[in-house]
Amino acid sequence: MYVPALSPQHVRESFEATAAPVVKLVQNLKADPARLTRFRSELETLIASYTRNNLVRQQYLMTYAVKRP
Repeated sequence: MYVPALSPQHVRESFEATAAPVVKLVQNLKADPARLTRFRSELETLIASYTRNNLVRQQYLMTYAVKRP
């Protein structure tokens, strides 16, 4: 799945606003600005490795369960 993105920073800001684990982590790191800056930098680097032509490649695994009698 490809998601349009203006930049890795744009995607990071979107994650910080909508992805629950990232939201919680940013809240917890607000007391430690150095660690928050490091996290943001590493996240942007990771996002950049999956970004080409303003599209972020996101993989996912779709599964389903079958109830056995």
